[in-house]
Amino acid sequence: MAIIDYGFKNLNIDKIFAITDPKNNNSKKVLSKLGFNFQETFDYEGDLTDWFELNKTDWENKKANR
Repeated sequence: MAIIDYGFKNLNIDKIFAITDPKNNNSKKVLSKLGFNFQETFDYEGDLTDWFELNKTDWENKKANR
């Protein structure tokens, strides 16, 4: 959470991306808990990969609702 805050506040970025192996359910749970949204599964160099995104606005809204 601190790294995400740092990216949005200090680096002034609007979106953070994450990828994980589609079979790695624990990683997907962590990303979902942090507010990342699943986008798609795609082929990355011959391996299926799940793509997630987190928008700054979504992060701020999630933090406000804690």
